[in-house]
Amino acid sequence: MFKIPPSQIVWNGPAGVFEFDAFSVGTKALMDAVVGKTAAGGTTIIGGGDTATCAAKWNTEDKVILYLNLNFIFWRRIIASMEVKC
Repeated sequence: MFKIPPSQIVWNGPAGVFEFDAFSVGTKALMDAVVGKTAAGGTTIIGGGDTATCAAKWNTEDKVILYLNLNFIFWRRIIASMEVKC
């Protein structure tokens, strides 16, 4: 299990069927939290094509650090470079 400091958020994948407004509440809440953490000076990384689509849907692409369609090895390298213990 990764131990990620409270100042960092790593998110991969939406929480539900965000494409339909009736089911997008959870994913939108996650996106709002990520944007808020970034604005407060935290490090936020989101990955995966669907998560990037969420950012585009809610116009938050420039409010988070975004990596698209990454595999596990690359994620480990990103996390290791942040000095997060794996």
